[in-house]
Parts: sequence; structure tokens; C-alpha cells
Amino acid sequence: MESEWHLSDKIAAITTIAALLQFIALIFTLFVMVRNGRRQLRAYVFPNDACIYEGTMLEPPIMVHKNKPGVLLNFRNCGQTPAYNVVSWADLEIAEPLNEEKLVAPKLEQKFPASLGANSVMSKTIWYRRSLTENEISDINNGAKAIYLFGRIEYQDAFKKKRATNFRLRYNGPFPPPKGVIFLHCEKGNDAN
Repeated sequence: MESEWHLSDKIAAITTIAALLQFIALIFTLFVMVRNGRRQLRAYVFPNDACIYEGTMLEPPIMVHKNKPGVLLNFRNCGQTPAYNVVSWADLEIAEPLNEEKLVAPKLEQKFPASLGANSVMSKTIWYRRSLTENEISDINNGAKAIYLFGRIEYQDAFKKKRATNFRLRYNGPFPPPKGVIFLHCEKGNDAN
């Protein structure tokens, strides 16, 4: 019995292998397109801006917040679909720059979740727990210490995947700050998935 491949058998085998490779390439291409499509469409929730205030800067002034840092923090969904079950936590701390890595948000609870539409903003107001001392104000003015705003945002995207954003921002300079001053991003502590 002769087991010799004829030319037609060789052509058929090569065609079958080529078709299989094209099918694998097609599946891979579809996978990449779906993944990229989801990346383009999904929600992306980040701190948009954070303005720092002090009680006497407000209209009308709130004297109970004199020498107490306060923040108006705006989160923005930069994605093309809503973010669901959005919960956030943020806090202010006075610290030396070499200790900023210790400022980490705790595990969040699903309390008062909200939805955030595409290109929408959600605001949060935070006040430091007490008035600053004269030494703290001096240290913030000369850069020995900074006012840190740090926290975490958790949400679910339109594809039911849980997402999170960690942020750490800082301010040092004149206190009370000039109107319109915002926090700046720290070198570390800002990440998202």
C-alpha cells in the first residue's frame, strides 16, 4: 500500500492549515475589537478638580471654620457610559511630604451608592477636623508640611465590572490660600483600574 501524498493532497493540507490560521487570527481580532470597544465606552471616574478654602473665604464667612482647611472636590465620569453604584471616601491630613505614602484610603462600604452619568460631575465637601495651629500654618507656608487630600472612588461600569480610583493630592503655600487655588497631584498614590 502506497502512502504517498499527491499534489492535490498537499494543496488541501496547506489550504486547511491556512484556513485554520486565518480563523485563529479572526477570533483574536474580534477579541481585541470587543476589548477596545469596551475601553472606549466604559465609565472612567476621576477627581476632576479640588479647590481649597478656609472658612473666612466663604460668602458669607463661616467663622466656625476659621483656619480650618476645607475642600470642594468634584468627581467626573469621563467615559461614554454611566458609572453605577458609585461610592467614595476622602479625607484631609496635614503631613510632612516624606510621610505622604502612609495616607491610604480604607476599605469602602457600599453606603449611599449613586449613579454618575457620562460626562457628569459629582461634588463632595470635606472640612479638616479642627483649626490649624500657628506652627502648622507656618509649616504649610514654607513647605515643611502640606495639606493632603486623599481617597478612593469605587464604581461599576456598564459591563458590570468593578472599578476603582485612588487619589492623593497636596497643597502647600500661603494659608489661608488665595481664591481659586487647587490641589496638585502627588507623585504617587494616584492610580485606577
